Amino acid sequence: MTRWDAMKKDSFTLALFVLLVAIVFARLALLNQYPLIGTTEPRYAELARQMLVRDDWVTLWVSDGVPLWGKPPLLFWLDAMSMMVLGVNEFALRLPTFIASLLTIGLLWFWSKPYPAWPAGQSMLSALIASLIYISTPFGFFAAGFVATDIFLTLGLTLSMVGFWRAVDCEKTNVWHWGFFVGMAIGLLAKGPLALVLLGFALFLWMMISPKARLTLIWQRLPWLRGLLLMALIAFPWYIWAEIRTPGFLYHFIIGEHFERFFVKDWAGGRFAASHGEPLGMIWWFAIESFMPWLLLTVPAIYFAWRGKTFTAFKNISSEAQYLLCWIFSPLLLFTPARNILEAYMLPALPAFTLLMSHLVLRLIRRNCVWRWSLLFAAPAPLVVVIVVIFFNPVLDKQSQKHLLQNWAPGTPLVYIGKVPPSAAFYTNNQAIDSPSLTELETELQAKPLQKPTTVVMHQTAFNDMTARQKTQWPIVETYGEYVMLRK
Repeated sequence: MTRWDAMKKDSFTLALFVLLVAIVFARLALLNQYPLIGTTEPRYAELARQMLVRDDWVTLWVSDGVPLWGKPPLLFWLDAMSMMVLGVNEFALRLPTFIASLLTIGLLWFWSKPYPAWPAGQSMLSALIASLIYISTPFGFFAAGFVATDIFLTLGLTLSMVGFWRAVDCEKTNVWHWGFFVGMAIGLLAKGPLALVLLGFALFLWMMISPKARLTLIWQRLPWLRGLLLMALIAFPWYIWAEIRTPGFLYHFIIGEHFERFFVKDWAGGRFAASHGEPLGMIWWFAIESFMPWLLLTVPAIYFAWRGKTFTAFKNISSEAQYLLCWIFSPLLLFTPARNILEAYMLPALPAFTLLMSHLVLRLIRRNCVWRWSLLFAAPAPLVVVIVVIFFNPVLDKQSQKHLLQNWAPGTPLVYIGKVPPSAAFYTNNQAIDSPSLTELETELQAKPLQKPTTVVMHQTAFNDMTARQKTQWPIVETYGEYVMLRK
């Protein structure tokens, strides 16, 4: 009997599958329904657009003569290729991360195998629940359409962790051990050496539970020499070529981005984005945010398991649970002393959390059928919150320059007083320029008058500092969010 045949015979399983498909298609439909958010999305979008325009697939460029040394190229390669086919728009930019999320979810289906105490089809139901938990968390749903490198790090780490587990958990040799090394290469091209650190630390924690037996198992089940050679052949050529093109890249990327960035508060070594100074241990709060609301189900699940009615089956996955917990705690422990962190740093742990939660939820379902249908109603609830935040939160929309720039005619001068916001650089195809102040701009225009009308955009605070004469000569075109557009 195939998985699909087993699914059709169980109305609950079929309902979960339909819900999962509906959520996935809802996320796909939302990809182009809102402008690039915040500063990260438009910055990365402009880097990918510059890669496409310059036809430079090795070095990322912030501007002429200023390389970006802080990010590997995988996200930008895929975004540039997507824009090459689909055009320069939000859908093309977000499609690669959406596909990466689907691949990550797909790997969850290759994780589980049936346990002796489970009825037939329970491994498929466990994978289905894990997939639903992943995409229905606000964190996972939002990340599935957000232009960032972390989802590709998560994909690479998930492939490595699933490949490793399938290699050591099966007595027969299988191809999954190659996935372990391919995942490492994906991580190196997506986020850099941090991928190897997260992977290595998770495996170290798991190995230390039973050092001798597990070290022997790891050595016997994985083709280390050939696997590391495969990883190097995939990932290292770009690193070598990037150093040749812009000397100094390797030091900045490996030392600066992976040590100084996390342990030096207000680190000033970035050429691209400001560092994020957070209190020590903030990663634990980020974890709670990331795993909600499903984290709340751990309380009844563990309680009922401890009472004994499902504890026998719970013990059957103790080795697997240890592995998943080590996976979850790897970023938590590594980033506890770090200050320059973001919520996205917990994304690589989300697949492990969903797999662990699927086992706990499955035991709740087996104990009482009421939990079955409560799961169907609970899964879509967090998505309503995300959709409301995206479409009805004025802060997110007004951070973007897209709406304001609809009043600007391409090809005419566009000047931002102060720095050009990242979204303005993207939505104008990098045609916007900056000027320190309106007074200096007026001086430049007097020396070299322009035949076309000049559009000026400035922050509300700069507008308030304008003189009465300037406000008369530069009438307002539109005010949106914190910015004012003027034209003369």
